[in-house]
Amino acid sequence: MDTLVRLPDGDAVDQDKYQDRAPADEVPLLVVMSFGYRYGAAHNTWKTVNLRALPNPASNRSLSKQVTGLNRRLAENLFCVPEAELAYTRARASFQSLVDEATDAELACVPGPLAFGCNLGRHRSVAFAERLARDGLGPRVRLTVLHRDIDREPASKKEHKGKKNRQQRRLP
Repeated sequence: MDTLVRLPDGDAVDQDKYQDRAPADEVPLLVVMSFGYRYGAAHNTWKTVNLRALPNPASNRSLSKQVTGLNRRLAENLFCVPEAELAYTRARASFQSLVDEATDAELACVPGPLAFGCNLGRHRSVAFAERLARDGLGPRVRLTVLHRDIDREPASKKEHKGKKNRQQRRLP
């Protein structure tokens, strides 16, 4: 399955080809990624923020289990929690610092995306990535969003625990 990147103009392109879309004289395009740790950590990121300690807005009974962090109501519920708002403010400041301290040449060849991770990569990390893409990081960079795991069907907790236990038993 190819991973698609949503570009600011609304187009979606294969992740491996997104950098080929911007002419060299344009502002660098940085990827903001959401992912779920259940499916493996994000690799080769510039910086990753772990959101698993924050309350999961999907546990709110008034929201459908099918709702993701793209849903405005879910995102509003998430950012009403003071810890989530503080985590966002800190993450954005940290990412802003990276951009501000980087030279133009370094920004042109950033080692990887700015990433947010939660358990499944469908709620908290998606809402954070979308908000950062909306808020931006200043005029030196453009942002686009990649939601690595948003379309994955979550395994039941029982299935996940069983797989984890089997993997642990295989280790010497």
